[in-house]
Amino acid sequence: MHARSEATRVASFGVTLPLEPCHMNHQTKVVTPVIVLLTVLAASVHPSADEPVPPVCRSSDLTVNGGTAMYRLSSELQVKVTGGCLAQLRETLGTGAVDTIVLYLNDVEMKGVKGQPVVLDDPQKNEGLLTFRLKRNGSDETSRSAWDQFLGAEDHAGFEMRPALKIGNAPVAIPVSVKGLTFGVAEQRAIVLSAVGGLAVFLALFYAMAKKGLLQDVTARYSLGKAQFAFWALLVFLSVVILSFFTGTLEFIPKSILALLGISTATTAIAKAIDAGKAKRIAEVTEEEKALNASRAVSSDPLETAGKETRLALMKAELTQKTKLREPPNHKPRFFRDICSDADGLSIHRLQAVAWTALLGVVFVVSITRQISMPVFEDNLLLLMGVSSAGYLALKPNERTERPTPAPS
Repeated sequence: MHARSEATRVASFGVTLPLEPCHMNHQTKVVTPVIVLLTVLAASVHPSADEPVPPVCRSSDLTVNGGTAMYRLSSELQVKVTGGCLAQLRETLGTGAVDTIVLYLNDVEMKGVKGQPVVLDDPQKNEGLLTFRLKRNGSDETSRSAWDQFLGAEDHAGFEMRPALKIGNAPVAIPVSVKGLTFGVAEQRAIVLSAVGGLAVFLALFYAMAKKGLLQDVTARYSLGKAQFAFWALLVFLSVVILSFFTGTLEFIPKSILALLGISTATTAIAKAIDAGKAKRIAEVTEEEKALNASRAVSSDPLETAGKETRLALMKAELTQKTKLREPPNHKPRFFRDICSDADGLSIHRLQAVAWTALLGVVFVVSITRQISMPVFEDNLLLLMGVSSAGYLALKPNERTERPTPAPS
C-alpha cells in the first residue's frame, strides 16, 4: 500500500471524498461537519421504520349511521367515524378546533351547520360519531346563502344528497361512503298545495281590497300605485308565512325585498299626492266656473261681462286639458283597463310599470319555489324597478283625469 500516492476515500450516503495523505489532518477537520450535515438531512428525508406514519382519512372510514333515508330540514345526519378519520378527529378535538369540522352537501359547504362530535373510548369499538342537524338559519346570511345554493341547484322536491366531511386541516373533503340518501324540504304534494293555497288566498285578499274601494283613487278609478303596493305587500307577507311553515323558523326578509317594498310605498304616496293636487285644482276651477256662470247671468256691465266670458273660456280650456267627462253612470271600473290607461286610453308609461311589476313577481315566486327562501334581488333589478316607477310618476301629472258629468239644469 502506497500511503502518499494512494488517495484515502471517505464514503457517506454515496458521496466519495478523496483525501491526499499529506493533507489528511486538515481535510478531515473540514469534511467531518459536512458528513454530520448530510446525515441529518438524509434522516429527515428517509424516516426510520420506527417513526409512526400520520393517519390517512379515507372515504371507507366514514359511513352514515342508519343507512339510506329521506332527510328534511331539522333532520339529524349522523356519520360514524373510524380508522384514520377517527385519529384525525381525535387530533382535531384535542386542539379545540371544532369549527374545522365542516359538512358538505352536494359539494356545497354548509356554513352554519355545526357538527356535534362524540368519540367513544371503548377500545372494542374504536369509533366516533358526528351528528349534524340540518337546520337553516334564515337570519344568518351565510347559512341562508349555503342552503339557497344547495336547494337551488335542484328543480324537484326530492333529490340525491351526497354528504362529505372535512376534518381539521385536511386539504379536501372526504366523501361519505353511502349511496341512496335523498333530501327534500317537503313532499311534492305539500309544496304544490301550499303554492295553490297561497295563490288562492292572495287573489281573495286582493279582490276583497278592490271591492272595498281600497285600490281606487279620488276619481273612483283603480289606482296603479295602490295596486302595485298591495301586490308586493300581500306577496311578501304570504311568502314569509308559507316559508316559515316549511323551514320551522321565522323567515328573514332580505334588504332587497325591503327596498322593493320601499319603492312601491313611495310610488303610492307620491301618486296619491299628485292625484290630490290635481283633484283640488279641478275642484277650484269647477267652482269658479259655476260662480262665473251665475254672475254672468245677472251682470249688466258689458265690460264686466266680457271679462267674465274671457275668464270662463280660460277655465273651460283648463278643465279640457286636465280632465275628461266621465262615462255614463252605468260605467263600472275595470281593473286592468284603469291601471294601464288614463282618461284618454292606454298609456305607455303605465304599461311598462305594470309589465315590470308582473315580471319581477314571477321571478319572486319561481325563486321561492326553487330555493325555499326569500329571494335576493340584484341591485340592477331594483334600479330597473325604481326607474320604471320614476317614469310613471314623472308623466302622471300630465295625465287627464275623469270628472263627473254635470247634472242637467
